Amino acid sequence: MPDFLRLGAVLHAQAPTLSGVPGDEESLEVYYYRFSGSTAMTPGINRVNLRLRKRKAESPFTDVPNPESPHSPAPLLPPISDLFDEEGMPYPHIREPLFELFFQHLSQHFPAPSRQRMKERFESGTMSQFLAHSICAIAARFAPSPLDNPTQACAPFLSKAQNMLVPMMQLPSTETCSGLILLAWASYGQGSDTGLWQLSGMGIRMGLEIGLHKVSEMYDSPQHVVRCRLLFWTLFVTDRILAFAEGRETMIDDDIIEIPLPKDSDFFPDPARSTPEYPYEITEPVPFVYFTKLMVIVGRISNVLNGRRGKPRTLVPTVDAEQQSKLLTELQIRLIEFVANLPESLRWNLDNLKHQQQRGHSGILLALHLYCHAVLAMTYHPDLLKSPSGHETPLNRNMLKDMRLALESSKQISECIPLADLLDPTSYIGIPYMMQPISIGVSSLLHEIRSMEVSENPQIDPTAGFRISIAREKIAVLLKAATKVVQAWAAGRPALDVLKKRAGLLRPDEDKNRDVFVSLPDTGMVRRFKASKDHPQNIAQPTETSLRDAIMRQNASLNPIWLTSLMTDYTLEGMTYDPVENADLYRLVSGEDDPASFGFFATDQ
Repeated sequence: MPDFLRLGAVLHAQAPTLSGVPGDEESLEVYYYRFSGSTAMTPGINRVNLRLRKRKAESPFTDVPNPESPHSPAPLLPPISDLFDEEGMPYPHIREPLFELFFQHLSQHFPAPSRQRMKERFESGTMSQFLAHSICAIAARFAPSPLDNPTQACAPFLSKAQNMLVPMMQLPSTETCSGLILLAWASYGQGSDTGLWQLSGMGIRMGLEIGLHKVSEMYDSPQHVVRCRLLFWTLFVTDRILAFAEGRETMIDDDIIEIPLPKDSDFFPDPARSTPEYPYEITEPVPFVYFTKLMVIVGRISNVLNGRRGKPRTLVPTVDAEQQSKLLTELQIRLIEFVANLPESLRWNLDNLKHQQQRGHSGILLALHLYCHAVLAMTYHPDLLKSPSGHETPLNRNMLKDMRLALESSKQISECIPLADLLDPTSYIGIPYMMQPISIGVSSLLHEIRSMEVSENPQIDPTAGFRISIAREKIAVLLKAATKVVQAWAAGRPALDVLKKRAGLLRPDEDKNRDVFVSLPDTGMVRRFKASKDHPQNIAQPTETSLRDAIMRQNASLNPIWLTSLMTDYTLEGMTYDPVENADLYRLVSGEDDPASFGFFATDQ
C-alpha cells in the first residue's frame, strides 16, 4: 500500500471520546453565552451549548473537539508509533503528502510558510515540531482516507500540537505564531469556533509581542522579511474576518502598523513554489494582496457597526451617532471604489478563475469576490443591520441604502460558487472562512422572497412567482455549498442549521446527535453545571434568568408576602417584555417592589 494511503489506514479510528464527568452520566450539557454585534449572523446574546462525554480509558490522545455523534462506532486507535518518530515529529511518509496538500490548497490563504524554507528546516533538523503538527492538522482535512472523515484524520496532529501549546507560549517566535494561526483554523475544522477565536487571539498577541507589525532589521535575510510580513498580514486578515463574522471589534489597531501592505512581488517566487524545480514566473496581481486591502475596509466597517453604537462606556466619552454614520458612508463609498478598481486579471470571470486555479490561487480569488459582495449586501441592505429587536438605530437609519445593489450582490454570491464548483470544488471547500458570505447571501435572498410575498401576489402575478422561484433556487445553491463546506469545517454547522431554519428547510430531527463534544478536565467546573439552580449559595452556572431569580429569592426572603400577596390580591391583565440587553436590572437590585417596574399591569379584584 502506498505511504499516502497508509495514512488513512493508520487513522482508521474515531477521534478520542472526551471528558471525565463526575457521576454515572454518559454525557453532560454545558454552555456559555456569547455577545455578538451587528455584523454577526445572529446579533445579540447567544447561548452556545456543548456536551461533555466520558473519555474512554484506552484513548492515547489528548482530547480534541469532536463534532461526531456519540453513537458512532469507535474502532481501536492506532499506535502513535505509526505516525511519529522518537522525537515526536511526523514520519516523512506521513508529513510529506500532508505538506503537499497544504501547499496545494491552503498556502494561498496562509502564505507565510515557504516550501523552500520548510525544506531547509527539515534538512538541517531545525524544523519546529509545533509548526509541523499544525500544518499537518489543517492539511489532513483534505487527505483521502478510507473513512473520508476530516475529524478523525486531523485528531492525532491536533492533539500533538495542543500538548505542546503551553510550553511553546513561553518562547514567542514566528514559527509558534504561524503554528497558532493554523492550529486555530484546524480547531475550527473540528467544530470549535471558540478554539478559533482563542487560539487566533493568542497568535495575534504573540505576533505583536515579537514586533511583526514594526519596521526593524532583526531578520536573517530579505526572504525572512517577506515571510514575517506575510505572517503579520495573515494575522491581520484573520482578525478582520473574525471581527466581521462574530460581530466584534478588531484586535489589531490600524494606527500601530508600520510595515507596508503586501505587494505582488512578495509572491514571486510563490511560497508554495519557491524551490528550484519550479519555473520562473512573471510578477502579476495576486488575490491575497487585494484581499488584504479589502480587509482593511472590512475591519473599519466592523468597528463602526460592532462598536459602541451610541451606548455609554465607563471610561470614554459617548460617540456621536451622526459622526459614525458619516464614517460608515465614507467606507461604503470606498468599498464600491475598491471593487470597481480591481485589476482586470482579478475580475470575476471563467478565464481569470482558470488562470488562478493553475497558480493555486482560485480559492483566495473566490474569497475576494464573495467578501466584496457580502459586505456590500450587508451594508446596503435596509434590513440586515437592524437591531435584534427589529428596530432601526440612529446609525443604520442614516446609512446609505440600496436594495437593488444589495440583492445584486447576493445574487453574485450565488453565481460565483457554482462556477468555482464546476472548475475546482476545493477552491471554496478549502476556504475556512466561507460561511459568512454564504449566510449573508441567503439572508438577503430570504428578505427578497418575503417582501415579494407581502407586496405581490404570486398566485395572480406569474412574474412574481417566477422571481420567487429563482430566489429559492439561488438559496438552494448556497445551502448546498454550505453543506459541503461544513464537511471540512465543522464549526460552520450551527450557521448552516440557522440558515436552513430560516429558509424552512430544517427537519425537526435533523440537528439531533450533532453536539460538539469537548473536554473539561476541571471537575469543579463540571460540578457547577450539575448543581441545582436553587442552591442557596448560587453555585450553579448562571443562565439568562438566574440573576433575576436570585434577586427575587432575596427579596422574597426579606419580605415573604412580597409577590405571593400581590398575586393573591390582583389578577394579571397584561404583560410586556424587553430584549435582554434592555432589562432594568438596576431597579431589581435596588429592591423596588413597584409591580409596574417588572412589566406587569394589574387590576384590583
